[in-house]
Amino acid sequence: MNRALALAFAGLTLSCTAFAAPPSQQFKLAPLTSDATLVAPRVDRVKALREDLAAPKGRPLRYAIASKHDADARDAQGKSNAGVWQTLPDGRVAWRIAVHGPGALTLDFGFDRMFLPRGAELYVTSLDGKTVLGPYTEKDNARSGQFWTPYVEGEVALIEAVMPAAMQPHFVLELGTVHSGYRDLFTVADPFAKSLNCNIDVACPDADPYRDQIRATALITFSGSACTAQLLNNTAGNARRLLSTANHCISTQTRASSVVAYWRYESPVCRAPGSAASGEVLPRPTAHTGGATLLATHAGTDATLTELLTPIPVAAQPYFLG
Repeated sequence: MNRALALAFAGLTLSCTAFAAPPSQQFKLAPLTSDATLVAPRVDRVKALREDLAAPKGRPLRYAIASKHDADARDAQGKSNAGVWQTLPDGRVAWRIAVHGPGALTLDFGFDRMFLPRGAELYVTSLDGKTVLGPYTEKDNARSGQFWTPYVEGEVALIEAVMPAAMQPHFVLELGTVHSGYRDLFTVADPFAKSLNCNIDVACPDADPYRDQIRATALITFSGSACTAQLLNNTAGNARRLLSTANHCISTQTRASSVVAYWRYESPVCRAPGSAASGEVLPRPTAHTGGATLLATHAGTDATLTELLTPIPVAAQPYFLG
């Protein structure tokens, strides 16, 4: 490989902002029993990887197997068909469910319906509590009514929603999709979890002419697959959240709705190409949820234009190409 700039995509664990802890940690709640556990189909990693080897070269990189579910915290009659409700010591109410994906390296989730009323918080955590996503709040309610999460490590995750008791009748949460990851894109010794050792890290001097452009690039996950994408400017120069990717990655609104973007997916240090350090798994970037709207797609030019539905995290320091 020549010494052209290569974004060193690798390593990931979501850095957790110092938010309030989820109910299970804050109140040291008892572990959930099997009655409050949703079990996804077992992942056959060997079979899935074999299928990937035989897949057409134009297919996006698949990292997870999707399973469909109907875990509703509150149906139209206010009843729950999954998980457990309980009143917390501070008077709030909480809905909690454990999700077990046997054999999975990671788990991430798609909620077919989500509405968080004022004062409600949603958390997704790894079983060991080391990775905490959230709290998601009313600001994360999407126009589509759907919500897709970043991943947590391990084959068991906890989903917890907490809210003032008066807000319970207005709360909506239906878990529809579980992605059981058989290929950990970010943390294990997988060929796709690190850059090739001939790549030049963006922290190296070779990348100095492209400091702005580097901040336009994201790794996106959608429907159990992953691709890269770039922020684009428009003639108004108004920082509209336009995100460009390939048609073979996203060509439908269904896929666009499930987009989760990972920003600053890069090495913080310059590693000499070909060295022992080059190609190692890297620190985790900032995740961005909320999905996207499909604006245009064209198979002939393999191009798709979407618009992200929620603000890009300040930590991403986004740059809009053009």
